[in-house]
Amino acid sequence: MHLKVTTGIAIVILCVLFNAEVVIAEPQFNGDILKLRNVVSLEVLEDPNNSLDIDKIISSNHQYKFEKYNDKSFNFGLKQTTVWLRISFTNDILNHIDFLEVDNPYLDLVKLYIPTIDESYIVQEAGDSIPFNQRPNLFRTFIFNIGSFTNELPNQPYYLQIRSGGDMHFILRLWSDTNLFSYTSNSQALMGFYFGLIIVMALYNLFIFFNIRENSNLLYVIYIICFGLFIGSRNGIAFQYLWPNNPDWAQISTIFFTGLVIISAFAFSREFLQTSKHTPRLDKIILILMGFAFVEILMSLAREVPMATKWSVAIGLCLPPIIWLSGVLSWFAGYRPARFLVIAWSFFLITILIGGFTHAGLLPINTFTGHSMQIGSGVEIILLSWALADRMSILIQEKEKQQISYQEKLQQHNLTLEQQVQARTLKLNEAAEIANQKANLLEKVNYRLEEIATRDGLTGLLNHSAFIEQFKHIIEDAKRYEYYISVLILDIDNFKKINDTFGHIIGNKVLCSLSNILKDELRESDIAARFGGDEFLIVLTRATHVEAVDKAEKLRHKFSKLKLNEAEKLLCSISIGVTTVDWRNHHTDYNLILKSADSAMYRAKKLGKNKVCTSDVDYKIIYGNTPKT
Repeated sequence: MHLKVTTGIAIVILCVLFNAEVVIAEPQFNGDILKLRNVVSLEVLEDPNNSLDIDKIISSNHQYKFEKYNDKSFNFGLKQTTVWLRISFTNDILNHIDFLEVDNPYLDLVKLYIPTIDESYIVQEAGDSIPFNQRPNLFRTFIFNIGSFTNELPNQPYYLQIRSGGDMHFILRLWSDTNLFSYTSNSQALMGFYFGLIIVMALYNLFIFFNIRENSNLLYVIYIICFGLFIGSRNGIAFQYLWPNNPDWAQISTIFFTGLVIISAFAFSREFLQTSKHTPRLDKIILILMGFAFVEILMSLAREVPMATKWSVAIGLCLPPIIWLSGVLSWFAGYRPARFLVIAWSFFLITILIGGFTHAGLLPINTFTGHSMQIGSGVEIILLSWALADRMSILIQEKEKQQISYQEKLQQHNLTLEQQVQARTLKLNEAAEIANQKANLLEKVNYRLEEIATRDGLTGLLNHSAFIEQFKHIIEDAKRYEYYISVLILDIDNFKKINDTFGHIIGNKVLCSLSNILKDELRESDIAARFGGDEFLIVLTRATHVEAVDKAEKLRHKFSKLKLNEAEKLLCSISIGVTTVDWRNHHTDYNLILKSADSAMYRAKKLGKNKVCTSDVDYKIIYGNTPKT
């Protein structure tokens, strides 16, 4: 249904487009000025610094600098420059022309200087740098009145000053009053039909999107709207009707919408062709070019028009062949909807080439060649809509097949469901037994996981977080049952040197040996932890300060006797800090306790290592060398 509706719309609009032109018998002196060299003399002077005005131009210093213009088109490249044209007419042509048209709507400034009897000049000014309503004639291109002045000084040259901020190319045409009216009417009618096509296709596919929520339709709508705004900015329609009083925006709008067209065209093609699936390498190139196009948009907003223009031309030249190639590869990969996209972009590529050849003067300028991009994009828009319709048709067919297959599977499922229920019922008892076994196993696993979560993986002692939790409980217990707590912090002396000299394997064995000594020497009520690196921490419950110091000396002495077969020259020692907590102070804080013991340990390090030191700092809850009685 969607394909039939799209086809109907396309046929109606194409018939209107290709029958819109009224054939006019042009007189001898109407049309492209470059084809009238027998009656018009053209001379050119380029002013790249924009430093000349009409007074300097007509002075003797610059008159001889004008050169005869013999090229087939007015194309001065992508650069910021000003071009002066000296135009001289023969008497044969002056009585047949009324207007001079400069066709390139996004030129910054165009001035026509018409000589008068009093040796001054009448100036007519246009360009996208001035408001639209200040033009001599309110048309999308620049049209100047010359018919009323041709008889004043027929032998004096006219001067045309043209300035561009990026793309310096244009077409000059001469028109009689009658033929200009026919030309503008036909041109506006074609533009109206073109933008009508865009609006119709956009609204129709937007309606389809709201019904089926297919992203390709939404991206297609965004693409053709962006392309319509680009064409409107490029041919001056947008400046005429959308922002006539905003020349600043008019100067950058074409480059800005070029970037949007590139991004939206690539985004639509990626979604429609599923390039990430069918052509992944080209998909990456497309993403990179989309990024470049975004940079080009930022350049246009920053008014870097010359650079942005070069970027847009470079990326724009890559756009059609990459999308066309992606479509061809997807088509060959068996993705049938790609065929309409390939045809669409093939036609568009041809019309772009026609436009380029026309711009270069290799093809004559007529209604078709002059509007080749609009015609090509119009056909492309229709064919892309066909592609969407075909894709939708394929999706519907696939969905119907899936539904039929699902129904068949559902019937088969219903037939076997009863048998499966019976079989599963017999297995419930077995499953219950297995569940009990798994529960027991899970309990063991949980216990093991708890061990892993609270124990140091190397030494088997408590880790930092588990120690802190247990230490807090011991402190509360000591307050409740009124007993002392002694804390020992142990640090292996020169442990980094042991690692550097004997290697980390020996270092790990030293750590494990110390942990084994601690396990052997501690009571069940005591706790030990690897606090980090080579630092260990012990909490002795119900131990006075004297008992804690004795225990520390015993540990120090035992560790100093450590010998390893793998490192006979290994000498080990530890520095220990000791502090004792009085249970009668209820403001005890575990951080202060650890800080006190740590200070004692560092004092042992400073005194030469392999020592036991006690805290001599009075924190009111921690007592140093003698316990409080």
